Amino acid sequence: VNHVVQLQDNIREFEAAARAAGAPAEREQSYVDNVVDLDLDASSGTSYTGDTGDTVPEVVTNRMLKRIAIFAGSPVLVGMLLFPLFYYVKKVQGIDLPVWAVYIVQTTIFGGGLLGISYGIISTSFDERREGSFLGWNEFRANLPQVLSSFGGRK
Repeated sequence: VNHVVQLQDNIREFEAAARAAGAPAEREQSYVDNVVDLDLDASSGTSYTGDTGDTVPEVVTNRMLKRIAIFAGSPVLVGMLLFPLFYYVKKVQGIDLPVWAVYIVQTTIFGGGLLGISYGIISTSFDERREGSFLGWNEFRANLPQVLSSFGGRK
């Protein structure tokens, strides 16, 4: 319990220093309210008291799905529309497109759809109260280091 109290004190000091430096208050609620009390006694295993934050709120999940549909669905739709276009160019117009060119274009377009899934997730604002921008570039820049550090086992 002592480590939680110390962490809460550190957070309060940091927030007070930020306010004193003139940093804008982005949150109505203090980060102290989100500190989870962990009992790390080896004999009892790890037990959690309080909200662990293991689940993604439904608002954020819906926001992610909407962004995935936009950023992954758009390239896939374009890729699907290119199939009849390539057919039209080859059969109706009589232009002989090399097969490798069609493959490269289609692979690039569908690869963009695959990247759109990842971008849609990472560029989502994880704050329930903040929607974020349409393109989500600021959210992407804020969330990417966290995602990359999780692959290295660091938190």
